[in-house]
Amino acid sequence: MLVIVVSVVFFIVVSTVSGALVLRAAGIGIPAIQLGVWGPKVKGRIGESTVSLSPWLFSGSVTFKDAGNIDNYGNVPGELFSSLGRLPRAFMMLVGPAVILFCSVLIIGSEAVQAFTAAFYQIPRGALSPFTYAQKLLASFWPVVSESPLEAAALVMGKIAALAFMPIPPFSGGQALMELSRSKGATHGRSAMVFLQLGMLIVLLLVVSWIAALGYSLVHSGAI
Repeated sequence: MLVIVVSVVFFIVVSTVSGALVLRAAGIGIPAIQLGVWGPKVKGRIGESTVSLSPWLFSGSVTFKDAGNIDNYGNVPGELFSSLGRLPRAFMMLVGPAVILFCSVLIIGSEAVQAFTAAFYQIPRGALSPFTYAQKLLASFWPVVSESPLEAAALVMGKIAALAFMPIPPFSGGQALMELSRSKGATHGRSAMVFLQLGMLIVLLLVVSWIAALGYSLVHSGAI
């Protein structure tokens, strides 16, 4: 269980920071960077960006200047994200999970790519069958945790990267699709917001299903 938690935290921190660095390198204004949402926060400033850090590092976000928030952040130095073309914006949305996949490849080589590609089928299938198919996946994963925690963490990172690449907002893949559909200089339209809300519902169902699968596996194996 600790391996999964550490892998998720590593993904959140690295993907958030790498995304912010790419935006900064492109000259985009970044008013705020958040690592963690719940609990007490430590706040500071790096350049023109407000950085907040919470001990619950299970989420991260980068607030950048955009056509939709220029009224709030118009005084922040840097260009608008929407001033870039569609392809550069979509690419920047995918930087975080791409960096995580690269880290996974550095640790376990081609196995990371196999884990990554297989996850596009395994994750939705496991969510639909949390007490059957997902249990088979978890049963094959626990021995890897016992034998090599580092390899297990790399496998988890590869699969989380695949999850982030899925074309479902608020995942990176879904955000990239939203940017491809948005014209240069424009704000997101109503259809994009509906797409986002639908995606958040799907993400909630995925997370709840996999938490149930993980809990069942741990109880059934006697781990808790």
